Amino acid sequence: MYLTKCRIICTKQSVFLFSGAVILVLIVVSALHREIKHVAFLKVHKTGSSTVQNIFIRFGESRKLTFVLASVEHNECDHSTNCISFSRTLHDGNIEPPPKDKSYEILCSHVIYNKQAFQKYLPRDTRYIGIVRHPVRRVESAMAFFPDLKNISLQTFSRNIPSFNHIMTNNRMAFEFGFDRQWFPNVKHADLSETEKVNVIKYVNQIMQDFDLILVNERLNECLVLMKRLLRWTIRDILYGRFLVNIHDRFSAEEEGRVSQYLYLDFILYNRAVASLDAKIAQEGSDFYEEVNYFIDINKAVMEFCNYGLRNRTKIAGTKWNRPFKVTKRICIYKLLMDETTYLAGIRYKQYKPSNKSMV
Repeated sequence: MYLTKCRIICTKQSVFLFSGAVILVLIVVSALHREIKHVAFLKVHKTGSSTVQNIFIRFGESRKLTFVLASVEHNECDHSTNCISFSRTLHDGNIEPPPKDKSYEILCSHVIYNKQAFQKYLPRDTRYIGIVRHPVRRVESAMAFFPDLKNISLQTFSRNIPSFNHIMTNNRMAFEFGFDRQWFPNVKHADLSETEKVNVIKYVNQIMQDFDLILVNERLNECLVLMKRLLRWTIRDILYGRFLVNIHDRFSAEEEGRVSQYLYLDFILYNRAVASLDAKIAQEGSDFYEEVNYFIDINKAVMEFCNYGLRNRTKIAGTKWNRPFKVTKRICIYKLLMDETTYLAGIRYKQYKPSNKSMV
């Protein structure tokens, strides 16, 4: 009798333990497949970042995430609400507080990176995404975009670079990634000392640890598929149209050589980002470029529909890369092709009560 009861009790305990183990496994598996929602995107000027920002705005809006948004009353970007600060990192004075009983979940506006500041405002499990572009091509684009640079010829600029020392041409990518201001070239400081070179490399090493992925403009499709896999998003989430693309002149080979020497910090960062991208892709499966090619085709088809399609909607068939989904003209106009300033104004309106005049 005693042995029989023991067997029954032991059996029940075994079933309970087994059930508990199964539940734990299911929870772990579910977590491994759950999309990542907490993201900080370092939006770097003239790197194609507006194109990528649209992806993050769409994702955050569709999941009702709380955005880190620039302060309206104390704006540090000439009242551009798409920019938190041209020269400083996050602080209480340049961002709106989160709505009552909520905390920040996603950041994708212009601001200078600082690890401690970002960690202060964003969740501990936040994934960090940055973006870079070939340094010389970025300067060419900046000079064709910003009003106070448009009247300066590339030839004139290349002959006396330090004398201009413009905030958008002096190793701007390194600046926005938070490099020490003492490392930047000027009329009196044209190169790094040996000690500074060591410190720069140390800082870049830290950046590569801080950021889960740094996108490379020239290889955007590869980067977006890699980001999709990293964040466990879908093909639909990473669709994009090009924003703020300008046609600009190019430096001659000789001029480019001089400009490249001046952009030594940007080149250190850019080359490391490219090397890191190659290393990450090498770790992906043999089907990586198959998915990249599929994404290129789908994105092209969706953009052609958005720009030239006569029907009100188009269907994307399901494949091993994605579930079937629809794209409507409304999604094109109000999501995929919406300019950043207008889109963020809508986000701001939804996130804060209309009665609060400082936040709409």
